[in-house]
Amino acid sequence: MLTGSIPDYKVRTPLQQAIQLLKRHRDCMFAEDGEHKPISIIITTLAAHAYNEEASLSAALQSILMNMDRYIEERDGIAWVSNPVNPAENFADKWPEEPCKRDNFFRWLAQARQDFAQYLRASPYDTIPDELERRLGPALVKRALNSVMPDDGAIGAPALLLGGGHDAELERARHAVDAIQSSGSQSRPWVR
Repeated sequence: MLTGSIPDYKVRTPLQQAIQLLKRHRDCMFAEDGEHKPISIIITTLAAHAYNEEASLSAALQSILMNMDRYIEERDGIAWVSNPVNPAENFADKWPEEPCKRDNFFRWLAQARQDFAQYLRASPYDTIPDELERRLGPALVKRALNSVMPDDGAIGAPALLLGGGHDAELERARHAVDAIQSSGSQSRPWVR
């Protein structure tokens, strides 16, 4: 039973949950090549652009995965992911120098679409397909399922409790999401 109000920092919006899952998927996919993995700021920025305030994690993942690459601009033949706070800054500025970074982003996106589509289309909500569980890691999947289905059977507010360190770009990512979601509509989604 919930008593009192829930502090803002404890609530995970579908956008935040989706970004955490996508970054975890990326980390697992590029465990052997961390130097050339898609960077967090690009995933976060594109996900925030593609997010349409879906009410559930599954709907948010579907919308984000299907649309995030539509927000990669082409400027004078160069791929451009604008910093929402400073549009003159390109988060994909390393792609021309190191084409494998761009290739890896699109390879990751294709794999994420494939892996999450299997879950989003065919699985009961409390079952994760083996391939997706392998990619995300069994410990993460267990924590995610436990957060949605508590042991005592009580219904609680689902929140993916993902561990992990903070990326060096986390602060930039937060500013990017804040700028994209500047309307404030996601700051307290439970108030609607």
